Amino acid sequence: MRDDYEILKLRVLMQLLKDDDESHTVSKMSRTLGVNKQRISRLLMEFEKEGIADRTHQRKPCLTPEGIKKAEYYSERITAALNHLLFEGVSIEKAEEDAYHWALYNTDETMEVIKSAAAWQKAKYKLRNKKKFSGGELCKILGDGVYQFNFVIYREHLKNGSSLSMANDGFEHPGRLVVKNGCGKIYLRLAVIEADSPISRTTLSGKAVSVKYMENSDFISAELSNDIVSFPAAALDFTNIGENISQILHGSVYLKIKCSIGALHMPESTAVFNMMM
Repeated sequence: MRDDYEILKLRVLMQLLKDDDESHTVSKMSRTLGVNKQRISRLLMEFEKEGIADRTHQRKPCLTPEGIKKAEYYSERITAALNHLLFEGVSIEKAEEDAYHWALYNTDETMEVIKSAAAWQKAKYKLRNKKKFSGGELCKILGDGVYQFNFVIYREHLKNGSSLSMANDGFEHPGRLVVKNGCGKIYLRLAVIEADSPISRTTLSGKAVSVKYMENSDFISAELSNDIVSFPAAALDFTNIGENISQILHGSVYLKIKCSIGALHMPESTAVFNMMM
C-alpha cells in the first residue's frame, strides 16, 4: 500500500535525524524498523535523489541540511500528535501508529490546533498541583505560539435574572492568546452589539470604542486597532479547577467597556472576562 510506503519513508527519515551515527547504518535501521535491508537501501537512494540524504559514506548515510529541515518539521508534528493522543487516553501503540499518519497527512491548520491542544495539556499537567497562578506564569509554561480559547463575559452584578453580559456578543469567539518570548497577550476581535434602547424604544447597534482591563486595582486602556482589542495575559488571575480529564484552567479579569451606541442608551459598564481551557 502507498500509505505504508510513505509511513516507512517517514520512519527512516526519523532514524536519520538521530544524533547517534551508529543507528544510521542500513543494518541497524533494518533491525529497528523490522524491514529488510534492500527496502532500506532503496529508500536511501530515493532520499539521495531528492537531495535530503548524503550517501558519500554509504555505510553511514546522513541527512543534508535540506533533509534535516524536513525531518525536524515532521518530528515536531509527530511529537505534538503523540502527546495529544496519549493525553486523550489512546494506548502508546496506537498513539505512535496514528501520530505518524497525522504528521504525514494532516494540514498545517489542523496540526496547529493539535500543537496548541498539546501545549495546553502540558501546561495543565505542570500546574496540576497549583490552585492559583497568574496569566504571566501560565504563558511561560505554554511557550511561544498562538492559542485559541473559549471565553464568556459576565455582568458584574446580576440583572433581570441573568448574569451574562451583552458584551459577550460584542466580541467574536473564540479568542486568541499569543505568546512570544514568554509573554502573552489576549486578542479579541470586535463584533456588532445590538440592544433595545429603553429611551428610543428601538433596536440600536454599535461596537465597543473603548476597552479597559483591571491591573492592580486600576483600569488601564487596552490596545484597540482595526477592530482588534488586546491586553496582557498577565492581567488575568487563574484558578485550577478539577482533576485529570476534567481539569480546567479558568482565568478572569475585570473589563470596563464603552460602546459606540452612546452612554445615554448603553452606559459604560464593568464586566468579568472569563477564559477557560
